Amino acid sequence: MRRIVCLLSTILGVALVIGPTAVTAWAADSPTAEQMFQDTCARCHGTTGFGDGPDGTTLATHPRNFHDCDIMAKDADEKVFEEIKGGSASIGRSNDMPSWGEALSDDEIHNLLAYVRHFCKTK
Repeated sequence: MRRIVCLLSTILGVALVIGPTAVTAWAADSPTAEQMFQDTCARCHGTTGFGDGPDGTTLATHPRNFHDCDIMAKDADEKVFEEIKGGSASIGRSNDMPSWGEALSDDEIHNLLAYVRHFCKTK
């Protein structure tokens, strides 16, 4: 019995370590996340994430280019999550990016974040 408990504990520990990574990889490939990006982000960040969307030219702050991995690496996922959820002003940046927390659930924001992060992995 003790051996089974040890084995189950090990399996659970491994699942906890690789679980978030597997979910993030799945979410980044999710058509739902891509569609959310096109619906909520592309107007400013561009359809391919280069910060070249048509509405972005009217903003005081140029929209972020998600392919600039040096810039993207500066913010932890938690900070980007809060920026998407509460808007850029919620983390001390400009008022240009609106809050998406009313329109998107936390799970949807996590999926969208994973999708945004994939731009640095596809060069």
